[in-house]
Amino acid sequence: MDKKGQGAEEYLTIIAGIIVISLAVVAISLVSAGLPGFSESGEITEEQSREYWGNTQPLALTGWRITASNGTFVVHNNSGDKIRMTDITVNNTALGLADANVAAGETITTAADPDVKCTPDQAYSYDISISYDIAGEISGETLAGEKPIVGTCQ
Repeated sequence: MDKKGQGAEEYLTIIAGIIVISLAVVAISLVSAGLPGFSESGEITEEQSREYWGNTQPLALTGWRITASNGTFVVHNNSGDKIRMTDITVNNTALGLADANVAAGETITTAADPDVKCTPDQAYSYDISISYDIAGEISGETLAGEKPIVGTCQ
């Protein structure tokens, strides 16, 4: 028997096994991280939604509470400029909020009254955009979120 190629064959088999195991670990990691395209539903968790919206620029939604009768939003100015928030749009419906001035670094709470509501104890997911002006610089800007706000109705 000629065993010249046996060492190389075993080496290639071991390398192939390592590659297959590595790919499986990466795929499992992506699915458990809930990345769109790799998860079963592509939906995000409330924690991921809060993380995303808490870091948007120049305005961030640092909190929200949606109930069966109304909703409130906590908005933080992440910029160094005074911003006039002109409206919040939820699922393509403008709430018609009165203009709110938000100083640099300031946080305000704004009520959505009966315009935003949900069914108690049910999950909700709303697409959000915030219209704003930056004092003396820009007017008519819109921050359109790439991820919805999600949670459970209270």
